[in-house]
Amino acid sequence: MGKLNRNTMVIRFKKPVLDWLKKDGMFDFSLEEINFNTPTFLIPEFESIPEFEEKSDELKKYLFQEILATFNEDPNAWPNKEMTAKNFNKWFDYTLHETVLDVADEPLENQEL
Repeated sequence: MGKLNRNTMVIRFKKPVLDWLKKDGMFDFSLEEINFNTPTFLIPEFESIPEFEEKSDELKKYLFQEILATFNEDPNAWPNKEMTAKNFNKWFDYTLHETVLDVADEPLENQEL
């Protein structure tokens, strides 16, 4: 078993995501349905939640794009004015986890998406 030099960030969608999906007619799901299988990201290590909040603006903007792209790859369909670090917290809930343990026997593989 090994400890990865990463933290994890587990995302949960809020109502603005659902509103965006329904507005463009992409999906007709409930919040419960879209939160059934939410993304988890390996992110750089942070010593504390305050340190994360202080240094995470660029990461939040990047993740905002990555998450919306999972629903629609066309950036023209994204609510670009909304996609700020500040609005990230309005669109998504998240939990941070600092201990990431690899208990699998197989080596990690990085597959490009």
